[in-house]
Amino acid sequence: MAHPTTGDKDALKETLRNWLDGVRKTTGWSFERIAREADVSPTTLTRFMKPDYPHLLGLDTIRKIAAATRIAAPGELGIEVKPSGFAESELKHWTPAPEEIRDSDKPASGIDWWEVRSFLLDLEGLLPGDKIAVDLNRKAQPGDIVMAQVESKSGNDVETVLRKYEPPMLTCRTTQREYPGPEFVDGSRVIVMGVAISLRREMRSS
Repeated sequence: MAHPTTGDKDALKETLRNWLDGVRKTTGWSFERIAREADVSPTTLTRFMKPDYPHLLGLDTIRKIAAATRIAAPGELGIEVKPSGFAESELKHWTPAPEEIRDSDKPASGIDWWEVRSFLLDLEGLLPGDKIAVDLNRKAQPGDIVMAQVESKSGNDVETVLRKYEPPMLTCRTTQREYPGPEFVDGSRVIVMGVAISLRREMRSS
């Protein structure tokens, strides 16, 4: 599929925003609750609804919202909502219980918690099941572990990923034989959203 023109992309954004507004009105839920019920970041929808936000919503995010609210996605997207079976993303939004967070790690404005779901940074010590706090207000520095949004080449999907920031690139640091190549941070197709600042790991039985 060819990369959509600016006009096509703007029209699709408007379609998605109208759909989300309809979801909000039909359910009576806030965008924050819709995101919570769909198991996506609370900031995902509020960012997308801003007129200057450059990305489309990721297809996986749209599927999750449609499944959680039982409201079909816009027909022109051709999305079939399946109860299971679509690929897991690299990160899953995680909401810690109050007793799970140390005083020094208490959630604050601009802090999102995520669960790692891949081995793509195992050489940096990050493993599936680890919980990380991401500061959405911190400017990334060389060597930081960052959360980023990467738009697909087709422009029809956006993935939230965890990578090492080695300016001007995002890279994997892994023992895996196959892994995604580096991505150039251009502030448009690839955007750094925040910096990992804290790690929680459950004790694993031997």
